[in-house]
Order: sequence, then C-alpha cells, then structure tokens
Amino acid sequence: MGAAITLVIGPGGCGKSHLVDAVAAAHDGPVTRITPTVAERATVLGAFRQLLDDADPDSAPERLAGIIGHDGLLVIDDAHFLDDDSLTVVGELAGRRITLALTHRPLPRPALAALDETLSARGEVVDVVHVAPLDAIALAAVLATTSGTAIDTDRLSAIHAATGGVPGWALALVDAEDPVADAPALLAHRVEAELARGAPAVSAVAEIAALAPDLADDVIAAALDLPTDDVRTAFDELAVAGLLDPDAGTLWPCVAATCRALPSSARRRSLHDRLARTLLARGGEVGAAARHLLQSGATGADAAAVYVLAGDELRFRDPNAAIAWYDEAAVGNRGPATTIGPIEAEAFAGRPIIARSAPDGLPPTERARLLAVRVVDEARSGRPDRAARLLDLLADGDTAHPVLRRDAARLFATALRCAAPPGAGPADPGVPEPPRDPLDPVAELAFRLAVACLGERGDPAAVGVRFTAAADLMEQLEPSVVLPDSPHAIGTLHLAAVGDLSGASILIERATRTEPGGPVLGPRHRLLHAWIALRRARYETPAALVRNPPEVLDPRDRVVWAALAASLARRNGDIARLRDAWATAEPLLLAGVADLFHIELIGELVLAAARLGHPERSRATTGAFSTMVASTVATVWGVPHAWLELNVAIEADDGVAAGEATDRLRQRATDGPHDRALVAAAELWTVIVDGNIDGPERIDEVHSTADALAGRGLLWEASRLAGQAAIRVADTGDARRLLDLARRLHRGGSEPAATAPSGTATGLSPREIEIARYVIDGVTYREIGGQLYLSPKTVEHHVARIRRKVGAGSRAEMLAILREILPTPGDADGQE
Repeated sequence: MGAAITLVIGPGGCGKSHLVDAVAAAHDGPVTRITPTVAERATVLGAFRQLLDDADPDSAPERLAGIIGHDGLLVIDDAHFLDDDSLTVVGELAGRRITLALTHRPLPRPALAALDETLSARGEVVDVVHVAPLDAIALAAVLATTSGTAIDTDRLSAIHAATGGVPGWALALVDAEDPVADAPALLAHRVEAELARGAPAVSAVAEIAALAPDLADDVIAAALDLPTDDVRTAFDELAVAGLLDPDAGTLWPCVAATCRALPSSARRRSLHDRLARTLLARGGEVGAAARHLLQSGATGADAAAVYVLAGDELRFRDPNAAIAWYDEAAVGNRGPATTIGPIEAEAFAGRPIIARSAPDGLPPTERARLLAVRVVDEARSGRPDRAARLLDLLADGDTAHPVLRRDAARLFATALRCAAPPGAGPADPGVPEPPRDPLDPVAELAFRLAVACLGERGDPAAVGVRFTAAADLMEQLEPSVVLPDSPHAIGTLHLAAVGDLSGASILIERATRTEPGGPVLGPRHRLLHAWIALRRARYETPAALVRNPPEVLDPRDRVVWAALAASLARRNGDIARLRDAWATAEPLLLAGVADLFHIELIGELVLAAARLGHPERSRATTGAFSTMVASTVATVWGVPHAWLELNVAIEADDGVAAGEATDRLRQRATDGPHDRALVAAAELWTVIVDGNIDGPERIDEVHSTADALAGRGLLWEASRLAGQAAIRVADTGDARRLLDLARRLHRGGSEPAATAPSGTATGLSPREIEIARYVIDGVTYREIGGQLYLSPKTVEHHVARIRRKVGAGSRAEMLAILREILPTPGDADGQE
C-alpha cells in the first residue's frame, strides 16, 4: 500500500493486524508501533501531546522525527481501545503529514468517528480497507499460507461453518479434530480475553447466548436482571469483537462452544435455572423452559409439573419427544405425572396402547381423553363397531372431550358404522346433520368423512370429490387429537371398490406425502399405497413392503400386510408363501379383525384359504361379510362382496355357487362401466367353470370381456379369466390364442418377482424348475396350467421330462429328489 495513511476497519479476528504488519514490512524507513497499553499511552502518546502543545511550530518537524524517525511510519493497532483524548492526539498528528497505519473496530464512538473523518479529509493519501469474515475460498488460502499445507475440502467446510470465516478463530482450529467439540485452549484464551475487555454484561450475555441462541433480547434481559438496551449493546460489542454472526445474531459455533465451557458447572446450572424461570414467568414455550430446567438439575414436584407441561405441548407435534418428557417427570419420583398425556403421545406415535381403563379418581375431562384414545385403539385393532360405541359415549357423556366434542364424536361414529358389523348402531343412521359449531374443524372433518362414507356408489368421480374434500381439511388441521383413521385411507378403499384406481392412487399418494394424522397412520398409508399399486399391476412397491414391513403394525394393518403377501403369492403361484400369509391372517380373522372397508383386501385372504383347501374358513368370512352388507346403509360394498363370493366359487370350481354370486352381482351393480365389466366377467366365469367355452362366439366373448376388465385396470383378473378359458377350451388353436391374450394382459404391468431361480445347475430348464416347485407343493396339473397359461397336457409332458432328467423311478422318488436339489423360494428371491 503506497498511501501516506492506511486505515483498516473491521471486527476482531478478521486480519486487521495482519494487514498493518504487511504495511510496516513494506515501509523503507523506521517503524514506531503503539498498542493500546497504559505504558505506551503515557510515553509515546504523551510525547506527541507535548509536541502538539508546543508553541514553536517551526521545531515540530524535527521533534516529531525525533520520536518516529525521518520518513518514519507510525503504526497504531486496535485504536478503538485508546481513550478519547488519545484518539484526538492521533487525529491531530494526521494533520502533520506523517505516515500512519491504523486499525480499529467499527464501534459507535464519537471519538472514533471524528478520527475517521479527520483521516478521510486527507483525500487521495488515505487508503481505507474494510475487512470482514472470509468466504471458504479466501479462508482456504489464508489457512494454507499459514499452515504450509492445503486444507482438504471437508475439513475446510467444517472450519468455515464453525468460525463463519473469521481468520483469527479459524487459525486456532487448524489442528482440532472437531472444530466445535474440540476447540483448543488457544481459542479459549482468545475468547476469554475478548470477553474480559468488555463490560460485565457482555460476558453474561455471551454465556446466555451460548446456552440458548434463540432467545429474544427482553428474555435475556429479564433473566440477567439487566435493561434491554444493555443487552442490545452487549450483542453489538460481541459482533464488533468478531464473536457473533451479525446477520443471524448468534455466536459463531466455535465461540458458543467455548462460552459454554468457560463458566463453572454451578454457574451454568444457575443460568439454566434463571432462563427456565424467566420463560415460565413470561408464558413462553414450555419446552424451552423445561430444557433449561433439566440442565439446571432441578428436582421435585415443581420440576416434574414443568416436564409434564412440555410433554403435553409436544404430544401431537413430536410424540416421541413428549414421551421422553413424561418419562423425565417420572424419574426419581420427582412428582405426580399426568395419566392421559403419555397415553395420547404413545397412541399418536403408533405405539401399542397398554392402558385400557380409567383409574379411580380421574377427572372427567381426562376420562373423556382416555375414552378417545380407546376409540383409536379399537379402530386400530380392527373393531370399528366397538370404536363407534365408544364414540357414542363421548357424544352422550356428561363431560365433553376438549377437542373431539360431541358433534365430532357422533359423526365419526356414523362413518365407522359404514364398515361395522350389525349391532354397532342403527341400521340406517340417515343423512348426517352438519355440526352445530361451524368453527369446529374436527367436527367439520368428521361430517365430511361421514357424508363420503354414506354416499351411494353412483359416479366414482363424486365419491372421489367427497373424500378429497375431507382429505383437504385434514391436511390443514394442526394435530390436536388422535383420530381412528384418515379420509385418505378410507377414501382409497372406497375408490378402489368402485373401480376408480386412478383416484385412489392420487389420494393415497397424498397421504404418503403429507402424513395426515401423524405417525400412527403412517404405516397404514404406506400399506394401502402398496395395495393400490398391486391392483394396478405394479408389483415392485408391494413386493418391497412385503419383504420389509413396518416395524410396528396394528392388527388392522397386519391384515393388510398379510393380504398384500397373499395377493403376491397367488399371482406368483407361490403356495408356500400363500400358506405363510394365511398363517399370519387366520388368527386375526378369527379374532374378528374384519370390516367392510377392507373387504377387497380380506377377500385376498379368503381366496388364499380356499386355494389352500380350507373352504369352511372361506365360507365363514364371506358369511360374516354377507351379514354386514345386509345391515349397512352404504351400498358401496355390495358389488365387492358379490365379486368375492364369485371368486371363492371359482376357486372351488363350483358352478352353482358361481351362478348364485353372479345373480347377486347383477342385483347390486350400477350401470357404470366398472360394474358392467364385472357383471360381464361374472357371467362368463359361470360358463368357464361349467366348461362350456367352445365356439367362436365364446372365444370372442372372452377377448372382449378380458379387454373390458383390463380397461378398468383389472389386469390380473383379465389375464386370469383368459388363462382359465384357454386351459378349458378344446380347440388347440383357440387355446393358443387365448394363452397369448393372457400373457399379453399379464405383461400389461410389471412382472411379479419370479420364485424360480434363473440358474440351471440341476439340469432342469427355468420353466421345468418353475413347474417342479408347483409339483412339490401338491398343485394339480390344471392349477399349474392356470398359473402358467399352459394346458394340463403340456404340464404333464413337462413333469415327465423332469422325472427323466432327475433319474427318478417313481413319483415319490422324484418328489424326494426335487425337494433335495431345489433351493427354497425364499433363497431364490431374497424374501423372508
């Protein structure tokens, strides 16, 4: 720098001294340094004052040269620490045409401002430099120059994030493993020295800011018993000292870590206690107060009460954090904790609910809260009838729930009764009445859901509009109560039942994205999303979820998972996995976990039972559904139930039962395209089961009916119909064309993961390995042909070749060899 005066202004630690050192090193003449110590102010600045006061101006240049030398440079570092009189002396010296290099921080001091104005008046001979924290690239250059080695990118990012780019702090952290956690002693000394230079308020404010960076100035002032202006001034001084990010108003992370470590543990506990009591007194966020109270080590009933309040505040926003606060309240018998808050938090988090009855002496409002949790417990357990009766108690009880008030309880009960078996309430609840309080959002949500659930089949688009309206409202609500279900989930099941798979997909994808209803409904939404994907012949999502189910599933959702597993196994012809799925579902169905909302899903399990040779279990479940369908006013379930009865009859190869189910389907169907496609398919199935499929007109009917099913998104059903027709037709040319149709429809979506291994180490072809698995599982040639779109005769030829290849002398020997040489399906595709 060639100017006569160099002025460097910037916060502490940003390299002001480094710049003036460079100016001094480049100066050809003598250099006189003044640092703001008492001794130097008494000597050098005192001599300057005496010089300026001398009445003989002619001798001043020589006397000035005697102090700083001819062509000398005067360096004054950290001039902001000089007193006002000394700053005035420096300003007057600048008027004597001396060469000067000076640094100071941007403090709002009149004397400093006057000095800057005086220096600026020198015009072109003044070089003013403003320094600030460095960006990452500039900081890397400084660190590399100082340390002699380049800093790797990750370490540079960590240092820059910890220091904000302040070189003084960054240089102290070059060798630290963790720039925040392992701040070295050198940094601690620098921070401590900076705080010691300021007023006591500066150090106290820094301690508080390190412990609680998001507090308002007035809260800090109240905690420290200081005027708010003093706190603001302290923050300004911290910024000027380079300890604080002026934009965010928070200490740099490395400085905050150092400030937390400087006070004694007793001092830190005292600060936490002050903050907790200040926050509580001001009615702020209880959670922040509780955190500071916990850090202070407070014990006893008062502290427990604060922890309970923190849990209550968080139970519907962050239920796991709320549970931790409730647990903290109970540690060491600090004091009595609430009974209902932890139960609500556990329910909202999706944890199993243990408490099912109200303890003695529970206040009426808390009894209502516990009753609401039991409603959710019953719904999650797959018992909507019992959930509806509990909602009746909430609607008619003496004490209303603080959120789920009487209107909301009544309307949610109406919605649940659309899925409940008889005895849950009136057979015809009538058109639901709107809530009395139009400003009650939970009641309005329940009203929209009840209207949607009671709606006629009619136009699927109208069904979608009703459920979408309820879903819109639920996504806008701030969680304040645990709800038994979401309009997204129930609407998805309704829309699938009326054939609107596209609308169901849109609705359930919204649920997986927006997470309405909190964590408790998350697994349910993911499972139903997989179900709709499977219905649309997209198998990757359901296959992945079957392999890796959510860790915690309610009975209701375990049924959904088992239905997904059974459906995939049926489509793959995997009898072993079909048995596993049924083994999971059977005890749940025997316990009564079955309702009309899930009729299509449970239908998959009913078909699994029929396929596995348990017709009595199939009949028991379909009979229970018959009673439910007859008792509900929601007509949406009649068609899915009749379609289920038809499929059970098809599995049993029972033409009479298939005809009866088709008659019921005709009676319940609307004139919509979905129902028309199902009726046409049912009528054709009765013909296929009876074996009367020959003739060109029948073949054409199979083509058109299968295409109509595929057009409604029912690709699997269409493919199965064509395949079964193919193995029953006598003409080989017709059979070949129908098998081609079945394969084409089957390829309309992603292929299910095959259970047969791709290798041929046994000498069998992949097709023979696939057929061998069916043979091991005891599947008949006709059933194998139905799964693989082959005629029974072709399957028989394959089995004969398998027997020859493995060298078996009998069927029993062939089965024994196959069981030994073929890996299990689980080994083949990685499923559990």
